[in-house]
Parts: sequence; C-alpha cells; structure tokens
Amino acid sequence: MGRRRISFVVAIAAAAVGTVAVLAALVSDPPFETTLEFRIRDRVSGGPVWDATVTIQDRFLRTYYAGAGDPLVFTRLAPRQAVLKVAAPDYQPMEVPIELRRGRNRIDEPIDLVGLQIPGLSHFMVTEDVSEGDLHATIWPISRQGPAVVNHPALDLWVGARISAQLPGGIRGETLFAGEIEWSWDPAPGVLARYRARIPLEPIDDGGAAPLVVDYLVVVPDPLAIERDEVAAIVTAAWTDLEPSSLQAYLAQYAARFDFSVHSSWNVSRP
Repeated sequence: MGRRRISFVVAIAAAAVGTVAVLAALVSDPPFETTLEFRIRDRVSGGPVWDATVTIQDRFLRTYYAGAGDPLVFTRLAPRQAVLKVAAPDYQPMEVPIELRRGRNRIDEPIDLVGLQIPGLSHFMVTEDVSEGDLHATIWPISRQGPAVVNHPALDLWVGARISAQLPGGIRGETLFAGEIEWSWDPAPGVLARYRARIPLEPIDDGGAAPLVVDYLVVVPDPLAIERDEVAAIVTAAWTDLEPSSLQAYLAQYAARFDFSVHSSWNVSRP
C-alpha cells in the first residue's frame, strides 16, 4: 500500500513538472503571438533608407539605416486586416494593406520607397582622382547652406562628361570624349559623398601632355514627372552637340520635369 502511494505521488509530481514546462515554453516562445516581418529599401539603389518611420495598428518603429537585407519585425499585433505605413524624409510614403493571421506573418518582397528629392539641393560639385589610367569622379550634392548633403535618397541621375585638352589661356581644345557616364552608389554609413563614377582615359588618349578640362552635366529627374529613358532622350544629343551657354537655355524649358547642374574641372592631370 505504501509503495502504491509513493508511485501515485511521483506520478502527480511528474505531471506537475510537465505542466510547468509547457507553461514556461508558452511564456518564452508564445506560439500564438501575431508578428509581421518585412524589409524596406531605396528603389533606385536597392540600399538603405535613412530615417524611416513605420506604423501598423497602434505600434510604430523608427529606423535610421534600414536596408533591404535587414528584416524589421513588429510583435504583439492583433490578427485582422491592417495597413502597414512607411514614411521617410524626401521619399514618397507607402501604404501596404495586409491581412494579419495569428502567428508569424511575412512580406516576402522588399517595400521599395521612391526618393523624391535631395533636400536643400543647390548644385553638384565634382572632384577627380586620376589613377591606374582611369579618372575617378566623386559627385557631391551641395546644399543651399553650403555643406554637402550626406543623407538623402538615391535619385536616378543622368550624368554626362565632356573631356577636352586644355590649351593655354583657359581654352578648351579638341574634345576627346563626350557622352553619358555610369555612376555607382555607396550605401555605407558615414560616407560623405555617395555618387561616384569612373571614366577610362586610355581609350581617349590623344598622346598629348596638356592637362584636361572636364565638363559635367548632372540631371536630377522628378520621378513623379518623368522617366529615366525620357531624360536620356532629351539630354543626350543636347549634351554632345550644344555649347554650354546654349545647353543651359535649352534644358531650362524642362524645369518642371527635372533640374540640372553644370560643373567644370580645370587642370585635371593626365595618367
């Protein structure tokens, strides 16, 4: 009789331990909590978005450098129809309707935010470094207050360059290159200038020793008013055919659809 009583007590103790273990598991990893995982990114660069605010139901989060590879998560949501709202300075806000189901929810594709402007932009300045036979250009957006703009959306710029031999007296000689140049975007935190371009100089070498003068045209499209291909169609021929004074007058008629900036670098060394 005593042994049976002991066995009965042990069985009750084991059941109690099992119940506590289940409760502990529910507390530490609640299987029925409703969560939402998603990503946001800049549509043009595919990189991080600066200073984004995201809200859903009665919850919000603020992120200063969220990129496409960094998942963001809301927890303790109510399982029902909801709208995920994403906003960031100088970007077009987005709203994403979603039906939240009990448990884990995920938006598979990144939410692409459209950059609208570079805040306070006055003009662009370009600096060069010639190395290994290439001209490496850094394209700086300059604010109306003077300093360069550091944190801003990646706008789909059209950038053209015209390279000429520089003759005595500050005169442009023969044009060695004229056309569009491709740029890259540096998303790293702390970078002061994010637009960069590279121009191979060897194919346009005329054998001369005189320094070069490089004229740049940077066109900033309004993404809500004009597509990138339309910008190229308007600008390409004008950049290669028109003199600087005529060029600016020609492009000014498109002021409602894009801005532009012209910069000239003199005494650029050859490789």
